[in-house]
Amino acid sequence: MPKPLIIIIFVRRRCFTTTTCKNCFMTFADRNIIDIYTNMLEGLSPVSKLELIENLSKSIRKEKTSKEAAFYKSFGGFISEKSAEETIKEIKSSRKFRKREIKL
Repeated sequence: MPKPLIIIIFVRRRCFTTTTCKNCFMTFADRNIIDIYTNMLEGLSPVSKLELIENLSKSIRKEKTSKEAAFYKSFGGFISEKSAEETIKEIKSSRKFRKREIKL
């Protein structure tokens, strides 16, 4: 039995300005790219179009979760056997500075 398909359509006003305005969700260039792809995909069968919608939806969900995961992974500490003082000392001792004159 095929999976039920839920399609959500967002309605927005179409803007023909060359820049993004506060009532638009995309730039003129983005809108143009969407129109080109839409015209190119008009010849697909309804089943192919539904498959494309499903794949695009999956890619949006995957992109959001991977960005969120990467964001949250960037926080926090790390596990080390060394004390905080030893770690600080190691970081400071590994710094390398060059002495050179800057002529103004």
